[in-house]
Amino acid sequence: MVESAPPGPGHLLRLRREGSSEALAAALTTRGEQLTARTRAMLSGAGRLDDYLGCGGE
Repeated sequence: MVESAPPGPGHLLRLRREGSSEALAAALTTRGEQLTARTRAMLSGAGRLDDYLGCGGE
């Protein structure tokens, strides 16, 4: 799966300065969802690696 690069901090600052509060809220919601998905994928991968290595939480 190929993801596009998330907007940088400048994008959110520009939205805050020039855009509507609804656009800023939508951008923040989208970014939060992206971060949550990435975090869940990393945790899932870490669990699989733990299983593969047979660490068993030790």
